[in-house]
Amino acid sequence: SGIEEAENVAYAVPVNVLKTILPQWRQQKLIRKPFFGIVYNETNDAAARYFKNPLPAGIYVNKVYKNSLAQKAGIRPGDMLYSINQYRFDAHGKTRAPWSDDKVALEDIVSRFKKGQTLDVVLYRNSKRKDVRVAVGEPPIYPVRVRYPDYETIPYLVFGGMVIMPLTDDFLTLFEKKKLEDERSLPVELALYKKVENKITPTLVITHVIPGSAAQRTESLVAGDIITHVNGIQVGTVADLKKALKKSLKSDFLTIKAADQSFVVLPFRKTLLDESRLSKLINYPLSKTIQKLLNRLQREQKKT
Repeated sequence: SGIEEAENVAYAVPVNVLKTILPQWRQQKLIRKPFFGIVYNETNDAAARYFKNPLPAGIYVNKVYKNSLAQKAGIRPGDMLYSINQYRFDAHGKTRAPWSDDKVALEDIVSRFKKGQTLDVVLYRNSKRKDVRVAVGEPPIYPVRVRYPDYETIPYLVFGGMVIMPLTDDFLTLFEKKKLEDERSLPVELALYKKVENKITPTLVITHVIPGSAAQRTESLVAGDIITHVNGIQVGTVADLKKALKKSLKSDFLTIKAADQSFVVLPFRKTLLDESRLSKLINYPLSKTIQKLLNRLQREQKKT
């Protein structure tokens, strides 16, 4: 390879995993594993007796995620899940599997099922057995997730010296690493998105602030800020942001509210006209949205 540290480095995929994904892999480049979508806690036989459920105890479900297989199957918090197909789970969420000497977690079992296969789930609710069935389909694609630039488009917008894009798990990981290097912790507003239940809502984050820009001069907007409102309009996607920016042409103000409740007002026309300078300075292309706003502003200036 020409890199000493990389000599004799190889990557291997277990053949059992390859057999599972190969048919789908031939049809699409990016494959997402099935997601059962529950949070459960370890329990014991005392809990099973308390709920008048069979022994030994199963898994106690305390949360069900939106659009997950579990939700589609009708599973609810408070249910005690005992088995999926031939796999009987213990009170710790583990079961025996033919491919492993150690017990395997529920998530690993479900991830091996193929799209179109069915899961037959046995659970107990209020001491009564319920048998439910759900077909494995495409897993829910939550907005805050790992993104793969080689396989999916990642939208972003540069304006006022801010690079604004959807919050991703990739950014959370990199930003947390940087904070740790600086011996600082992840801001509370960002740390919330490490929990799956908060990944469901699309969220915008400032990933960079260009030195010498309007945003940098405010000393209030920094990388890692979650943008919640622009011009009084709630924003969660780049499309929302683009629509909200157009409102500034009438008012000549750009208002930005962040998740930490900080509130910033920028002079819109002055900030917009500065985009050409910044794009040449940092060598980035102006987006179509910014170009259109500049053209409209220039037409208005000619009229006056």
